[in-house]
Amino acid sequence: MSMTKSVRRSARVPPTVAKSCDGLPQHLADQRPRFPVSRPQQEQITAQFLDASTKGDLQDLLLLLAKDVTFCSDGGGKVIAAIKPIHGGMKVARMLSYSSPMDA
Repeated sequence: MSMTKSVRRSARVPPTVAKSCDGLPQHLADQRPRFPVSRPQQEQITAQFLDASTKGDLQDLLLLLAKDVTFCSDGGGKVIAAIKPIHGGMKVARMLSYSSPMDA
């Protein structure tokens, strides 16, 4: 069964949303990591990301993000969110640094 059919059936999402799952890299479609990472490494990277994004530190964000990262958001009608996916490390880092709580 394709990822799209599986998503449609299990989550009951509209076909347009499920269609966006067609282009997922295989490791995401299989719901598995690309490579193993220890728990301490996960915690360290997560802490670094949260610190950089909270401070709005563009350079640190660039070091942590993949060059081909894609950022998708959904405000659920309650908060402002990006209308379209944001592609590329620099664009995503800028968006995260501009939207940091420090700017509020």
